[in-house]
Amino acid sequence: MASSILQPIFQINSAKVFACFPEVVWEHAQRSAHAAIPHAALVERADAFGAELLCLISGLAQIILFRAPSRLSEHPKHSVSGALTCDARG
Repeated sequence: MASSILQPIFQINSAKVFACFPEVVWEHAQRSAHAAIPHAALVERADAFGAELLCLISGLAQIILFRAPSRLSEHPKHSVSGALTCDARG
């Protein structure tokens, strides 16, 4: 159920670079959520819906954090701070 609620959020227009990133993250989040449901219910004796929702929200957070620097750089008023960018050299 949580997956059908959050799916429209994952269907966003991608940047030109890494255009398939949202789809890959969505698929991973959805598969994780489907695995979390029985694990939460049977192994952990926890709320299955909460476990499913946590997996999906985690995927949403990954997309937002991945896209934040490119979105900020599109607006001239905003600048991308060093805290949001990663140095590729390590």
